[in-house]
Amino acid sequence: MRRALSLLIAGVGTVIGLSASTPSEQAPTVADLLKRVGEYVEDYPARVSGVSLDEQFVLTELQATQIRGIKRIGTDLVLVNPSSGLMAIRDVYSIDTLATRPHEPRVIRLLAEPTVANWDRAQAHAQEFAQHFMADIVLRYSDPILALKFVMPEYQPKSTFKIEGQRKKNNVQLTSLGFKENRLKTGTYVLNTPSNAAGAGRFLIDPATGEVHQTELWVESDYEIARVTVSYLPHASLKLLLPREANHEYEARLRLESGSSMGIGGNRQVIQFESRATYDKATYTKVDLTRIAR
Repeated sequence: MRRALSLLIAGVGTVIGLSASTPSEQAPTVADLLKRVGEYVEDYPARVSGVSLDEQFVLTELQATQIRGIKRIGTDLVLVNPSSGLMAIRDVYSIDTLATRPHEPRVIRLLAEPTVANWDRAQAHAQEFAQHFMADIVLRYSDPILALKFVMPEYQPKSTFKIEGQRKKNNVQLTSLGFKENRLKTGTYVLNTPSNAAGAGRFLIDPATGEVHQTELWVESDYEIARVTVSYLPHASLKLLLPREANHEYEARLRLESGSSMGIGGNRQVIQFESRATYDKATYTKVDLTRIAR
């Protein structure tokens, strides 16, 4: 895992399993794809806000590539659209199959009547069992819709994009669009993480509609590396593409107290995790956080 992670952000390289695009007048350009996917991700948050998914999250802690511990976490994962942008709220209901609370849709019930107090309570529920995810890096990069931020119209100029080929998924012929954030001498990258991690990756996009069927996100800073792949599946009754499966790899390099002999160069400790999440049992209750009474 460590070797794979160390090579993640070297660039957007060859895409295994993607066929080269055949030149034609109908082939989409980068500008075409960015326009269509930009329109899609601008519309997507309002349509998906209020979707609740049953998430089964399996988290593995590693030490020197050996398994140190495994935790199975059941959550109600609710997609919402606050002013800061689309995000997922987790409400844990079981740890290693043992119930932590009655399995009721308490976040959805709160946000169906959006008030400041209810929004604060929903976020408090998300924090109740956050420690079971073991590290901030896991919570930060396991949000399944995080990668969509990079193709929001306001953030597109911060990256360089490249068409990498085509692939069929969900019975749709898709175009692979790779991206890499433009390097900065000063300022913050798109995700604005505590260690200012830069992003790269790719999207599988329907060139006709801009719909995103898969995201791959690679992030790296001096103190963290992560790789996240999320597959989406059409939901027939909701008429939405929703997360179906996600795979994650994480490496955090923690600063240690001065004088410690542990870690890299005597001042860092490396911790590693892998996780896999599946999502199903989608339900929808309209949630419009723009209506929050101030």
